[in-house]
Formats: sequence, C-alpha cells, structure tokens
Amino acid sequence: MGYTFTHKHREQEEVYIVMEGKGQLLIDGELHDLCRGDIFRVAPEARRAVKADDDESLFVICAGAVPGDYPKEENARYLIDDGVPFFDDVPPWYEGDPEVIAKNKKLRERVEKSKAKKAKKNQS
Repeated sequence: MGYTFTHKHREQEEVYIVMEGKGQLLIDGELHDLCRGDIFRVAPEARRAVKADDDESLFVICAGAVPGDYPKEENARYLIDDGVPFFDDVPPWYEGDPEVIAKNKKLRERVEKSKAKKAKKNQS
C-alpha cells in the first residue's frame, strides 16, 4: 500500500532492486515508476518512500551498507538506526488522506514519547 511518510538517513545509502511487480519510488519529491529489473541508488540525505501499484504487488529488495559503528543505540530495534522520519511529508499517493495524517501524527507522538523516555532514563 505504500509508505505513509518519507524518510532519509544520516549515513546509510540504499539500493532498491525491483524483483517483481510495479510501483513507484518517491525520491526528493520526484516520482519514479518501478518495474521488474529496475535498480535505484538513493543517497542518504534524499527523502524517499515506495509503494506498489494499486492493482499489482511489488517485491523490492532494499539493501544498504552498515558502517562498523552501528547500531548507535544499545537497544536499537534495527541494525542501522540512523533513519530520520518525516511524518508530515506525506507521499502523493496519500496526500490529503485524513486517516493517514492521523496515523502519522500518532506515530510521531509515539516516537517523541520514546525519545523523551530514553532521555530521562539517560539522565538518571
């Protein structure tokens, strides 16, 4: 169904390899059609989001290099924890959708709450 917001990374570049299906990749506001065999390199600082076509599935391998000093957080949920979400940057496929906007707001609040909790714990 597609990402509901864009994200970037501080250091990690990504390579998207389309194995099957069709869709779209949004990179810094520019839409790129995807189909089997396509390969896109995305720079760390580029905002990106991906989605399948409405009537077809999409199988994409997203590969990224992991620098030796990751993860930065001791209890990180991911091997590389340098992702930067932009919850207010809604991709065109969900633009103006009130449910998506509300979902992204809840996600942003959850992330902020988690960061505040970690900061408080680190101060102790």
